Amino acid sequence: MVTTSSASSSSNRGAFTTLEERVTFEKEIKKSKFIAIAGHIPDEGSAQSFLSEVRDPRATHNCWAYKVGEQYRTNDDGEPSGTAGKPIHSAIASSGLDRIMVVVIRHFGGIKLGTGGLVRAYGGVAAECLRNAPTCLIKSKVINSLNNFYPPSSLAHRVLA
Repeated sequence: MVTTSSASSSSNRGAFTTLEERVTFEKEIKKSKFIAIAGHIPDEGSAQSFLSEVRDPRATHNCWAYKVGEQYRTNDDGEPSGTAGKPIHSAIASSGLDRIMVVVIRHFGGIKLGTGGLVRAYGGVAAECLRNAPTCLIKSKVINSLNNFYPPSSLAHRVLA
């Protein structure tokens, strides 16, 4: 597992675009079946619950990545390092979506793909899953309650009002 911070802009004061609903995309690549499942997660703590819900214990690999604000995490689940989780995260970053998790399940079909093939397969399936997914813009509400802190005659109240 890898945990790092990404540099994303937050110029919309707490507004972000996320998935409206859970989406799935399946593709067969050289006899291996890849199933991408993406969904909204409100916070990092929800990632484990999402993974528990969608993971397939019969699959060869359940690789994943999530992004919540500036934080993200990836997991290759036994695939060679950097060949699954990172490409999934790249697909998330390219989509412009936030507070989402993508799990890509692989049922091995008997043909090895090599590291380049794995990167293309995991990243491609994740990107395709997110490409046509329904999204929504979430705006956070900020309550203006200056009146509770400053009397109406204060300088702060006049400047901020």
